[in-house]
Amino acid sequence: MILYTYVTATLIVASAYAFLIYYILHYWYKIDDTKNVQEKDQCSSTFSILIPARNEGQNIGACIESILACHLTPLRYELIIIDDHSEDNTLEVIQSYNSEIIKILELKDDIRIKEVNNSYKKAAINYGLSIAQYEYVIQLDADTIVPSDYFHIVEQKIREDNPDFIAGPVILSPAKSVIEQFQLLDYIGMMILTAAGIQSRQWHLANGANMIYRRSSMSTHDSDLASGDDIFAIQNFVKQGKKVSFLKSAQASILSPPQPDLTSLVSQRIRWGTKNKYMKSPSMQLMMVIPFANACWILLHLIMIFFYTEWAISLLVGHLLIKMASDYLLLDEGTRFFDQRPSMKYFLPANLLHIPYLAIVGWLSLFVKKYNWKGRKVS
Repeated sequence: MILYTYVTATLIVASAYAFLIYYILHYWYKIDDTKNVQEKDQCSSTFSILIPARNEGQNIGACIESILACHLTPLRYELIIIDDHSEDNTLEVIQSYNSEIIKILELKDDIRIKEVNNSYKKAAINYGLSIAQYEYVIQLDADTIVPSDYFHIVEQKIREDNPDFIAGPVILSPAKSVIEQFQLLDYIGMMILTAAGIQSRQWHLANGANMIYRRSSMSTHDSDLASGDDIFAIQNFVKQGKKVSFLKSAQASILSPPQPDLTSLVSQRIRWGTKNKYMKSPSMQLMMVIPFANACWILLHLIMIFFYTEWAISLLVGHLLIKMASDYLLLDEGTRFFDQRPSMKYFLPANLLHIPYLAIVGWLSLFVKKYNWKGRKVS
């Protein structure tokens, strides 16, 4: 009876994972690509660009320069950078740029800051929104690089769909180590997952490093979580019945640096995972549970080998093949679309690492309540 249950459960879990990947790819293919069809001088929309920054002295300069290199018109753009109590030279780097479009805020000057516990980034965003003058807001992270055609493609997307919220793609900067390549492939998978959820209207995710939205429809972030400014934002737009879209464009992909080591990566993902328990949508919960359960079940095979050796080894091999084949189809499409094909040579080690990663981070996000992030202790 136990063996029958074990075999049946394995078939169910593996099949559910394969179907999820099929479902994701199905809706990914339904989304039209957004391409830049304008000349450089045809961009006529107005945007407020919001960048919260804390201890980003090594990165904020490259971010600002990538934006200024797009030759934005001061009358149509404003770049609002909110310094969140940085303890390095972030503020000095920002102040070194002499540009009409740059506006510098310091979060310590916001009278509402006394009400904040963990959610300093949300407070910084709210502070920036309070002085933003344009209807469409582009929210970026301070360690990102903006591609040259980004603003033209964003405007094209707005002209085509007239959305209230756009979730933009984020791809990691060129990676070198296996850990960095793992993150790059993981990000590509998450971008397709994000796009498919929005297209199918079954789950709604976003990355705070690349979001565009109407300021008038943006709800104030009142959560005290240290993470979630992106996911809670898009879900608030959905609750309001607003139009939400994904920007399917390789040329509009914001570049973000990978975490330098495994410890930093796990810390980042635990921070992200702390908000998962607040996701009320059954389809979103199912989408998160299936990969987690699939990873845990694959690891369970290693234990079952001691009890049902031949069966467990056969099921382990078959389960791994199903996961790898499914993931390969997903990442083959993703790396082609985002022009990251060289990273596929790391597919095998990255895919094997993905199994304990999902299981460990999934469990830790349920139980870890305190961690350090950018010099702060978060609880």
